Formats: sequence, C-alpha cells, structure tokens
Amino acid sequence: MKAVRSFKNLSLRIGYSGLGRDILIQFVLPALELAVSYDRVTSYFSVDSLLAVASGIDSLYSRGGKMRLIVGLHSLRGSALAKAAARRDDLFIQEIDRVRREIIEKAKTIGDVLTARKLATLAWMMCDGLLTVKVAWLPGGGGAEGGIFHSKSYVLEDEEGNVLAAVGSQNETVPGLGDNWERLSVFASWRESREYAVYERMEFNRLWNGTVPGLLIRALDQDFARSLIRSLPASVRERPDAERRTDLERFFHRVSSLPAFFSLAGPAALFPHQERAHIDGLSRWPIRLMLADEVGLGKTFEAGSIIRYCVESCGMKRVLILAPKAVVRQWQEELREHFGLEFWRFESSARSFVSPADQWRAQTDGEPVLSKTCPSLLIVSSQYARGHGPRSDIFSTAQQLPDMVVVDEAHAARLRADSSGKTRATRLLQALRQGMGRKVAHLVLVTATPLQLDWREYHALLDLLGLPPLWKKPSMFWESLSLLGGTDDRSLQSANICAQLIRDAATWYRPALARF
Repeated sequence: MKAVRSFKNLSLRIGYSGLGRDILIQFVLPALELAVSYDRVTSYFSVDSLLAVASGIDSLYSRGGKMRLIVGLHSLRGSALAKAAARRDDLFIQEIDRVRREIIEKAKTIGDVLTARKLATLAWMMCDGLLTVKVAWLPGGGGAEGGIFHSKSYVLEDEEGNVLAAVGSQNETVPGLGDNWERLSVFASWRESREYAVYERMEFNRLWNGTVPGLLIRALDQDFARSLIRSLPASVRERPDAERRTDLERFFHRVSSLPAFFSLAGPAALFPHQERAHIDGLSRWPIRLMLADEVGLGKTFEAGSIIRYCVESCGMKRVLILAPKAVVRQWQEELREHFGLEFWRFESSARSFVSPADQWRAQTDGEPVLSKTCPSLLIVSSQYARGHGPRSDIFSTAQQLPDMVVVDEAHAARLRADSSGKTRATRLLQALRQGMGRKVAHLVLVTATPLQLDWREYHALLDLLGLPPLWKKPSMFWESLSLLGGTDDRSLQSANICAQLIRDAATWYRPALARF
C-alpha cells in the first residue's frame, strides 16, 4: 500500500528565523518534497528571484505537481507614470517584455550547471503546463507615482488536502535564500492557526484572479519559457523527465555528461594520451594547466576538447585564444572542423573580426578588441595581443575579460636573462600577467618547450597558473628542484627531472587556486 505523503509527518514549528539558507533547508525543501501544489508570491521579477523560487521544485516537477507564481514588477516606479495614466496597460506590457529580454540575456551568462538546471526546470514546468507565472504591478493613480508590490507568501497543499501557509521577510533573491537574516511565520490547516492558512489561500486567489483594486496582473506566455531554455547551455536544455526515468537511466544520463565520457563520445575522437590530458584538465576548477606534449602529439586537440566541454557543458561564454599569427587561421579551421566551435579571428591589419564563414565585421573606432560587443569566441595573434611600442596589450584596455584564455606556443611568454643574470619579462608575459591579475579565471598554456634556456622560464609559466606561496620566490622554487634532483647543479641538465616537473606541475600549483 502506497504511503500517504502528508505535511502532518513534518516536525513543523510555528515560525522560523535565521539565515535564509537555513529556513530553506528546515522548512521550504521538506514541504516541497510532500506538496502536490505550490502557490508562491514574490516581490521581484528577475533572474535572481526565479533562481530563488526554483530551489527544491525539481521534486514537485518529478511528481507532476502544479505551481502558480506571482512576481512583482518594480522597474516602472516613478513620477512619469502619473503623466501616462491612460497608457498604463501599454507601459506594463512593454516593461514586461523588456524585463523578459533582460532575464534571457542574463541567463546566457550563467556558468554554473546546477544553477542553469534550476532555471531549466522552471521553464519546462511552464512548457508542460505545470507552472503559470503572472507579473503584478502597482501603478498608483490620481497623481501618485505608484508603489512597490512587496508581498511575499507561500501556500502549499499535500495529497490529503492539508494546507501549509507561510509569510515573512524572506526576499526572493539569491541572498534572501542565502546569507540574509530572515523570519517566516507558518500556519497549518490542521492546527489552531487554520484560519490564517485559509486566509492566505484566499488572499493568493484574489491576487491571482486580478480582483485586488489598483493592482495590474499579466500572465507570462510559454514563448518566454522556450526562449529561456534556448538561452541555457545545451547540456541542461533537455526536459528532466524525472518521473519516467528509472534510477539506472538517471545514473547513465548524469554519467554521460562527465569529462571522461565526453572525450569518448565527443565530436572528435581522442587518442588515449589526449583523453588523459582532457580528463585531468577538467578535474580542477578553475581550469589552470599546461599542455606540454611533444611536437605532433595533438596539443591542439587536447585544448579544443577542453574548450568544447567548457562551452557545451559548463556554460562558459567567452573564450580567447592567443596564437602566433601564422597559425591563427589554422586554429580557427580546426576548431570548426573537429569540434564544431565557431571562433572568429581578429585581423589587425584590417581592424576586423572574421567568422569561419568569411563574414567580416569591422572594428568600430575606439572599440578595444576585448569589447562588450566583440565575438565571444575569439582568436587573436599573440603578437598583436602583447602590444607594440606605445600600444598597450589587449588586457589593459579590455571592457570585458574572457572566461578562459588559451595560449599557443606559450613559451614566448618567458623571462629572458642577460649576461649579468638579470631577467626581463617578454611583452607577452607582461600581457598575460596583466590579464591574470584582472582575474581571468581559466588559463590553458600550450607548448612543447616550457623550458628552453633557463629554469626561470618554466617558473614564470607556472607562476601564471598559480604557484603556492612557498614557490612564489624563484630561489625557493630552485631549492625544491635541487632537492628533487639530488644535485646542486643549477644548469638543470637532467631530462628526467624536467619531464617529472612538467608531468607533476598540476599537483604543485593546485593549492594556489583557492583564491579564485
């Protein structure tokens, strides 16, 4: 006999106060696990509010439960409304459309997969008719500039018809369900507070039906939901179908998106040593590594597979590749042919961005290469990127930094020693230090010769990736190498030691990544 899912089985208090995330764990999520219907009133129409509302609704969706959501529109508040009283309906509709577009654009920048899946669940519930969203606006009248729809409440019902209602200070934003101190009062239909539970349900229905004087209500259509799904990473766009999948099917669905399986089933087949580089590179976050295979072993494929996974499965939007001018077009062609990545290249002589299909887009006057409107997937010659003469590097003038930088022939970013032993950074190394200093999170260095003439060249590259404090100082780094090799010979002649250093570099610099 199937057990009844009842709110009466919960250990409910009459109220909760504390951090928003604690209230979420102690009340909201347990109630949603048992609910068959969920009515929610929030005070903001934004990506953050939708993400806050989405916490825990996957369990509701898996059981075919229904949800009604009312969100408040604040952006039209102002004295200009009094002059446009006759056009309030038109203004309301236009502003809803504007905020919709804003939400969809912001959704495109979400890099965290779990966060993106929350929005996808909301959107699929709308598409499946399980969720209806309405927008509320309090325009004011008689010369008033309008107010703010600031109501916040929950009304949930279980299989037995028991009703839980809650009202309080909890804002429907990510901070509101995180580090803010909040308070929530809870009413249950089977307790002494049943009159309050009935009242909250009645009040929600008044709002939902648009019978509250002075309050305008408009429903969002399913086009918004479909647009929202399309704006999210491809890996989370699939309908969850949680109810129709067995545990084994759900397990294989999750596993198939892991880096190891992606390298096997991806668009380009990788050799075993390339698979290892792909998996190892994606096993850390942020991604900071050096691909240092010998010439001809496919470092471009290793880098391409990592980029493809990050774009497709991690929601990464902006990737910049720096390559010698002679191979910029080759990178563009190989990434398109083998990985389906549509990178644009920057032609500095023509001041234009060029697509793989040979479409040209001129750079506007005064526009930096890394502008807010430049292609999100971009290849620039390292010679141009480092700057020349009085022209600064592209990171110094950037309006928007990339999420990831990939540097081909990275040994060009090195320290040069003169006859006196003093070192000087090349312009490319200076440029990369500038970019990493401005918090570019992900960095992939590609080179077959990370060490050419002097051990300090290798130290400079590892320092870009992030060395632990002990090895920040070159002398301490050298002492560690001397101990490892069992020799005091500072010429570092041993090829075995060099190979071991390259192979173990990822383990060495991993502790320094905590700052990101």
